[in-house]
Amino acid sequence: MKRLILMLTGLSACLLCLQLTRLFAAESPSTIVAHGPTIVAFFPPVTKTELQNDPDTNEALADFKLYATRVREPLKKSGIEFHELYAYSFQVRRGNTVTTFRPSREQVGYYFVAPKKKPRIEYGVMTDVDLLEIAHEYFGTPAQSDHPRLIPEDATVANEVSPALVGKQITIHGKFSLWGKFGAYVELDNQQVAYLEHRGKGGTFTWGKPYSEMEGKLVEVTGVLRFYHAPPAVPTDRTVARAPDYFYFEVETAQVRLIRQ
Repeated sequence: MKRLILMLTGLSACLLCLQLTRLFAAESPSTIVAHGPTIVAFFPPVTKTELQNDPDTNEALADFKLYATRVREPLKKSGIEFHELYAYSFQVRRGNTVTTFRPSREQVGYYFVAPKKKPRIEYGVMTDVDLLEIAHEYFGTPAQSDHPRLIPEDATVANEVSPALVGKQITIHGKFSLWGKFGAYVELDNQQVAYLEHRGKGGTFTWGKPYSEMEGKLVEVTGVLRFYHAPPAVPTDRTVARAPDYFYFEVETAQVRLIRQ
């Protein structure tokens, strides 16, 4: 009997060691070897159940994958390695130096690193346009306007914005300005206006470059057209102006490209 108990105890100990070994192996961070200019796109691991219960995370993941796919080839042509990781942390090896990175803010972002340069971290999902712009600033690669862009196959080229196009992927052309009533906008040839709105939950988005350099110039915008319907004004003793309805694109997911200086 004692022998049987000892055997079961030993077996339990072996199983526990095996489980711990698997656990530590699963938690060991991935190691990226940076041979040159490198970008690591990181997103936390999520389950199907989590995605089903959290539409925002589901949408963020879809955008993250979409822009990673679009930016990979332009970066490759510029000699920049691009890695896509789904982890809470990772290691970067530069020569004999290994650095472990754990996001300090949002769990989604991009890690830019190059020889003899301090790494740069950008948080939040970024479009391929924004990634190419930061790559230009950090690595000194050609600006995004030097990379030809193809209109997505599912985008409809439109010369107007209308309710029939809301919710669809479209491409418009017009004059860009940062100084609209509700922010940045594009004015089409027929004088219609489509705004560009920042509706993200965080990140480091600003209306700096390259947008400030597009002021008054012809641009191409590709994205899902949205429509804002202002609520009716609350009746009062005074006359109150009601905010107008307007069409817009979400700047986090729209592509904005300078066509002509």
